[in-house]
Order: sequence, then structure tokens, then C-alpha cells
Amino acid sequence: DPATGEPVGTVMVADEDAVRDAVGRVSAAGPRWARTPLEERAVVLRRWARSLEEHAGELALLLTRETGALLNDAHGQVDAAVEAIERYAVLGPLQRDRRPVDGETIERAPRGVVAVLLPWRDPVALGCAQLAACLVTGNTVVVKPSGRAPLSVERAVRLLAAPTDVVALVHGGARTGDCLVTDLDVGMVLHTGSVETGRAIAASCSTRLNAAVTERGGKGAVVVDRGVDPEAAAIHAAAAAFSHAGQLCGSVDRLLVHRTVHDRFLGALLSRAERLRSGSGVERSSTLAPLVDARQRAAVHGQVMAAIAGGAQLLTGGTLPPGPGCFYPPTVLGGVNPSMAVWSQKSLGPIAAIKPFDDFDAALGSAADGGLRGAVTVLTTDADRAGRASREFDFGTVDPRAFPAGTSGIAIEWLRQPGTGMGYGPELLDELTRWRVARRPA
Repeated sequence: DPATGEPVGTVMVADEDAVRDAVGRVSAAGPRWARTPLEERAVVLRRWARSLEEHAGELALLLTRETGALLNDAHGQVDAAVEAIERYAVLGPLQRDRRPVDGETIERAPRGVVAVLLPWRDPVALGCAQLAACLVTGNTVVVKPSGRAPLSVERAVRLLAAPTDVVALVHGGARTGDCLVTDLDVGMVLHTGSVETGRAIAASCSTRLNAAVTERGGKGAVVVDRGVDPEAAAIHAAAAAFSHAGQLCGSVDRLLVHRTVHDRFLGALLSRAERLRSGSGVERSSTLAPLVDARQRAAVHGQVMAAIAGGAQLLTGGTLPPGPGCFYPPTVLGGVNPSMAVWSQKSLGPIAAIKPFDDFDAALGSAADGGLRGAVTVLTTDADRAGRASREFDFGTVDPRAFPAGTSGIAIEWLRQPGTGMGYGPELLDELTRWRVARRPA
């Protein structure tokens, strides 16, 4: 438990033989599951969604205890999981799966065994969404949760009343993941995690000509233009930077603020940051969650210290609090530059690096420094600027409203370092299937 340091549970690490056995079992079950009518697969998903709803309190508490998430946020993750499962239960049967072409018939077919490798951040919502998409398209699945958050995923998978060996679960770290990804019976990999791991997985899949969808995370950015209400913009930016202790894929790391509103924006942001209260997620008074573990806190603090050593200004936060737990204060840095890790790398902590700007187009370019183009919010009162940013800016998500966000119902195509392939939405169903010519006997 990152709030207390107390153990929450134990899982058995899968060795190479256990991984091979899991893949073999779901591979053998594949033809039977692929023949199951789409409507029946959708029924399995709907029953799973109901079961998750019935155990929502249990799952949310488990998420809080193993990841540190505030309990309300953990409930939101379970709600998102239920919503995603229900969405794919509807989208699956609607997918156009057969059509005539030049006298032949081509149809969609599952890819076979899909390996789903999950992150420690938002593991239940992401895991359930990906698993539901795999199952409704007729694939069988081996799921490997992160070693930092295995328990809630395991419980969610256990609540799935699917036919025998349609889904298998394996636990472990990098070695277990390597065994799974390189198994010859795995036809596709869905990975959510670090840039380094995603690159290794993509390279491994390319040598075997296997499909891969990898979400490796980007740096969220907010551009606050002249004429924008700086206090209102700061409220949105603080929520985007500090919610979940900055540990979501869409969390904001970079704040680019027009010089005419910079000082008022900064004052409001610092006020919001300093009012947050760190504490266990089960305590109602807590408004800032801990980081997932001591290793993550050390990485975040290391980025902050390196930035200060490089000339950045510490405006608030940036100190390791005493006592148990992996807490870290909301931290705002000024005077940053693109060479600093807080600007060029994903932080996954409650850090906001702020820079003033005078030129709007230069600010958009600065938001994209380093190639981690995940999501950007452009807050402007100029309709032309907003339209240009939405049409022309090369980010996975461009949002002209509040701050970067995403749901399982929205398709996201990751660009450059953030990953490859289409995630979520109906487009993920397309990724999980292949076209084949199906000649029928006369």
C-alpha cells in the first residue's frame, strides 16, 4: 500500500513453463470461441459488466490499497471499466464482418491469441476495455498485469464468467512479459506502458511479422493564449496536472502561458497546488494521492532535482515529506528548458513545468518538444487559432475545451514515441481482426 507501506497481497510469478502453458490453453480454446456467435460473446460481456457493478466497492478499495488512488477516483475507474465493456458488447455485433468482393466473400476473423500487457496506472479500466474488445472479436487472451498493480486486475478477470481457457492470467515482471510476447502462438500484442518496453515489444513483433498496438504515453500540454481567463484556466490545469498525482496517460506536464496572463495564471495555479492535502485514498479529507511506490517517487524527485540543478526555479513543492508512504507534493517549476527531463520525458508525478510565451505558433511547437505528442489543450478566445490547432497540430488528441482527456469510446492513434496503432473506440475492433477470403461450398 503506497500510503502506508503495508503489504496488500501476494501473487505467484509465472515462469517460462507457466507462460507457455497459459498460451497453449487459450490457443486450444480459440477455434471454439471464434465459432461462438457474436451475440453470445456480447452476452458474456454484459454479464461481466453486471458482476463488476456488484463488486464495485470491493474492486475500488483494492485499487486504492495497491495503487494509492483516491477512493472516489478508484470508483471512477471501475465505472469506466463497466462502461467500456458495455460499449464493446454493443459495438461488436455491429461490426461489419462480411462483404462480397468480385464474386468472392471476405470476412473478418480474429487474430488468435492476444497478449494484453497492462500498466499500473488505471489498470482495471484499461484492462477491462482491452479484454472486452479482444473477446467480442473472437480472440482468446493471456493477460499480464503490471507487477506494481496485479491484484485488482486479477480480481476483475476472476469475475469474468467466460468459457474455460478463453482467458488466462499470468503475473510477473519483464522476464514474464518477454516469454509471453515471444511465444510463437501469440498473434498480437496490446501493450500499455513505458516507451522503452513498448519499443522492445514492437521490435520483437516486427521480426515475427506479428501485429502490435502499443501505448507508450506522451506528455500532455496546455497552451493558454492571451485573452483567456487565467484563474479559470489555472483550475483546469491544476486538475490535469495533479489529479491521480499526475500518474495518468493524459496528465499534463507542460504549461505554456501567454505572457500577458502568465502572472495571474501562475498565482492561481500555486494557490490550487498549495491547498491540496496528501493522504491515504480511503480518507475523505485526502485530495492528493501518493505515488504508486518508492521507485516512482525517487524517479519523480530525481527529475525535479535535476531541473533545479540545471537552472529551473522551484515555485512550490519539490521536497520529500517525512513519514511513511510514497507521497510527493504538487510541484511547479519555472525557468525550464527542453533539455530538462521534466520537459522532455514523461514524469508520471504531480509536476507542472510552466513557460511564458509571446508567439502562439512557437508555443505549439514547444508543446511538441521531444516527440512525446500525446494530447494538448489549446485554450484561446481566437476561433482561427483554435481551428488551426485542431486541424494542423500533429498530436494524438487536440482539445479546444478544458484539458486533455480520453475515454474508451474515443479512438486514439498514437504518434511517434507515444506508440503505434489505434486504441479504444470501434477502431480497436478493427485492429483485433484480419480480413480473409472465405469461399463457401457450392
